[in-house]
Amino acid sequence: MKKLFLSITIIFMLSNPLYAEDFTEFSLGYSDWDFDGYLSADGPSIGFSSQQGQFRYGVGIENISYNWVGTPSVTMWDVGFDYGFGDWEEGTPFVGLSYVDSNASDSSGEVVYTLGYGRTSTSEVNYSFGVADCGDCEDSTVGFGVSWPVGDSNNFIGFGYAVSGDIDVISVGWSKKW
Repeated sequence: MKKLFLSITIIFMLSNPLYAEDFTEFSLGYSDWDFDGYLSADGPSIGFSSQQGQFRYGVGIENISYNWVGTPSVTMWDVGFDYGFGDWEEGTPFVGLSYVDSNASDSSGEVVYTLGYGRTSTSEVNYSFGVADCGDCEDSTVGFGVSWPVGDSNNFIGFGYAVSGDIDVISVGWSKKW
């Protein structure tokens, strides 16, 4: 379950498009989970975030439906923030802290730490990559994300990939900022 927590945190962090100026954002996404090549799951996500100066704040929720009979779906949520050490538009190292939990009966919430590098722009391709870990997790999660502006409408599309041990997650997303 801890691998799921790390994966969902990095997916929310990396698949949602990033911006260089202050903004508020609403995002929708979809992810496909692969568990060591023999089990899979997928599901939608929704998020809300804000960037103010060097800080980014966000909250997200995702519902994962396993693709095998008799297994209930899992709803996970996270809330957290990132701090960029430089100019987001030029590219900057950042650190993040988040709390992740789910409705799974055997889970307890986890505090997740992230170290990464990201570049954000309101008119160009954005990217981010990072490593997330919790204090007692078996494997760290490594992931990246990229997003592109769509026309002049403040719409962005994004793609993300994360891996944690034997779990691979591919995600796509759309967002609207104002």
